[in-house]
Amino acid sequence: MDVVNFITVEDGRDLILSFSFDDGTEFGIDGFTIQRTPDLEYVLQPHEKGASIDWTDDDEIILVTNVELSADVIRIYSRPRNYAFDISGLDEDDRKRIMKILKKMNFDDKFIFEIQ
Repeated sequence: MDVVNFITVEDGRDLILSFSFDDGTEFGIDGFTIQRTPDLEYVLQPHEKGASIDWTDDDEIILVTNVELSADVIRIYSRPRNYAFDISGLDEDDRKRIMKILKKMNFDDKFIFEIQ
């Protein structure tokens, strides 16, 4: 399981949560990003709306279906694949920032969000 070194959160027009890892891990320094831009979703089909995982150069929209957040691990589920990241090294403020941005991304219950 990749260990998250730090997170980046953007809470503006774009809602973005990015995880950064050590170089040489699966996502490396490029990281793993969940994003949503509610203001622009009106141009999408209903099945394309929601928080998406942005880590490829493809035009494919990969939607988040579930997120499980515990003190030490975050699990992110999507149709093609599931991910688990070790967040035990993050402080309490970072965990609160993760919860806050994920709740904001999920304003319309497009994915299941469980806090354990």
